[in-house]
Amino acid sequence: MIWQKIINITPDSFSDGGVCFSSQALIDNFIDSYKQGVRNFDFGAQSTAPSSKSISFDEEISRFESCFIPFINNSKVLAASSDCTFSFDTFRPATINFLIDVLSSNRVRPKELYWNDVSGVIDDSSIKFLENDDNVKLVLCHNITNGREVTSDHYKYQLAEEGFNFLDQVVSFFRDRLSKIPSYLHNKVIIDPCFGFSKNFSQNKFLFDNLSYVFDRLNGHTALIGISRKRFVREISGLSIDQKEELDLYQKRMLRRALPISEEITHIIRSHSNPFSKK
Repeated sequence: MIWQKIINITPDSFSDGGVCFSSQALIDNFIDSYKQGVRNFDFGAQSTAPSSKSISFDEEISRFESCFIPFINNSKVLAASSDCTFSFDTFRPATINFLIDVLSSNRVRPKELYWNDVSGVIDDSSIKFLENDDNVKLVLCHNITNGREVTSDHYKYQLAEEGFNFLDQVVSFFRDRLSKIPSYLHNKVIIDPCFGFSKNFSQNKFLFDNLSYVFDRLNGHTALIGISRKRFVREISGLSIDQKEELDLYQKRMLRRALPISEEITHIIRSHSNPFSKK
């Protein structure tokens, strides 16, 4: 399993808003995580939690300009970047294109580059991104909203089915989206069940308890799993968002039960802290 460190460049993310809302805080967080052995980082400048307000493209870019550009110009970050995977959490093609240009103009070439597109949309922008370079991958998320700019309203769009009927619809969603991508690019697609998006509590829990049912029907695609401090985990555990260390330990136990180590497939775990540390 690979640990992906979530770093939110936001003032309002439910889990860590404001923690890295400056270039120096971002640098310090990255370097500290890198020293601990982290090599996969996900950066996002917009919270898509239901409690957060949507922001414009200009505001999203402004956050990246003020925090991320000084970050990648730091000598220690530059030295480490070629050994890392950089992932960008955005549903806007213009934003991922802006970030690709920023990396290129600053001569930063991560080992791999992910577009973590939480919209669930597959369009010409998705295909163009996948064809852009050999080191890119697209994170395809289960989100049934009707367009990119309503992604933040995902809680308004939910499937009515429960149990295995619900899981079959999730599988159908991914098969439909994959059918829109040329087969020679499928190895560059990562599947994300996207916990908390377009799902109620019982659907989230049933999906987590039966992840293998979904993955076995998607031809062995690498999966990205993000449950870190999510509401359904808090409801299961009875812990509050203020009990971050306890939540992280509870998540560790959940993941170890649900995702036994496999030599065939390496899954990616999104987390605010290392779920597999000995602490």
